Amino acid sequence: MSIKLDCPVCGYKEIEGQACPNCDADLSTIRLLMELPSIPNAIAEPDKGSKNILTTLMIAIAMLMMGILLGAIGNYLFVKPQIITQNIVIPTPSINKVTPNSIKKPKLTQIQQYIVKDGDSLSQIAEKLCGTGTRWQIMVENNFQLIGREGELEVGEILKVPKCEEGKVNAG
Repeated sequence: MSIKLDCPVCGYKEIEGQACPNCDADLSTIRLLMELPSIPNAIAEPDKGSKNILTTLMIAIAMLMMGILLGAIGNYLFVKPQIITQNIVIPTPSINKVTPNSIKKPKLTQIQQYIVKDGDSLSQIAEKLCGTGTRWQIMVENNFQLIGREGELEVGEILKVPKCEEGKVNAG
């Protein structure tokens, strides 16, 4: 331990041990690093052998770049582009034309009330009253309290249901 250190924490001068006597800072890592042998700086002062390696490397990179450039130019000048064409057949689906007369809409005549029973759902009620379960949206349009809870009906809840001409059963 011939190297004397200054404490980086408190600034105490010329410490010979592993810890600062003033602040007890551990100086062992700093001392270990200071006592390492020095390595000559090969990058700052290259010798003739490393100069030759560097020159060879630069020449190899330059040749590689020239090869890539000549390959690209040769490809552009001597290889004719080929246009590939394919006949792609896209089948067109058969579409049945929908006219306003072809859509069956139930005619709404008047509003009636329906009291929800145990096990009822909107589609079941629509099937009872309008003949098809797909008309449940009509009930949601007439009962704003159902928006967001279409699948959660409460037993005893009174719903306003428009009568449909194609309805099977009148609700009571």
